[in-house]
Amino acid sequence: MIKINKDTADIASTFQNDVLGSDKPVLIDFYADWCGPCQMIAPELEKLKEMANGEFEICKIDVDAAGELAGQFGVRSIPTLFVLCDGKVCATEMGFKSAEDLKEMIATATAGAANNSDCGCTGCGCGNKSAA
Repeated sequence: MIKINKDTADIASTFQNDVLGSDKPVLIDFYADWCGPCQMIAPELEKLKEMANGEFEICKIDVDAAGELAGQFGVRSIPTLFVLCDGKVCATEMGFKSAEDLKEMIATATAGAANNSDCGCTGCGCGNKSAA
């Protein structure tokens, strides 16, 4: 699991290399340690990590440590989850989700992205609600 928090030496470089540069889809969880729903989703992300089988990555980004990144993604509420495919947002969800729901979110997003590599989400099925 990729973690970007107060202990990350170079947030921008870590995000660029490990998230945007990933050859796998990446589920990003924008969270804060003080957020109750964020604490509830943490064990679900651990379950999801066990279910990944190398098919996708998970990245947790602390909004208090990486406020600029949160702003770039338009995060207004936490937890906010994004699926990135080839460095582009393919799906967005907010609030608590189970590991099974998150795995389905990733599967739907990656299937849609595979069908439309230039997704701006005009109905390709990728799940990118924010780009419509």
